[in-house]
Amino acid sequence: MKTLLILFGLGGTEIILIAFVVLVLFGSSRIPKLMKGFGKGYRKMTKEFEGVQEEIDTIKSEIKVNTRTDPASTTEPEDKPGNPEKDQSSPN
Repeated sequence: MKTLLILFGLGGTEIILIAFVVLVLFGSSRIPKLMKGFGKGYRKMTKEFEGVQEEIDTIKSEIKVNTRTDPASTTEPEDKPGNPEKDQSSPN
C-alpha cells in the first residue's frame, strides 16, 4: 500500500475520501461487480502486454541472427589477375 501512496502522491486521507465517493456513487452492491470488471480488464491487458513483449523478443532474436556475418564471406579476395581489389592494394 505504501507503494501506491508514493506512486500517486496520495495520503491516507485522500484514499479514504476517494473510497467514500466511490461508495456513494456506485453503492455497496455494485462495487464488487465493478472491481471484478477492473480485474478482468487488468488481466487481459497484462496478457496482451506479455504477447507484445514476446513478439518484440522474437523480432530482436531474428535481427541478431540475420546480422551475424558468415565467416566464409569475410575472407580475403583471391589473388587472381584482373581482380580490382588486389590490383589496387599491391604496389607496381
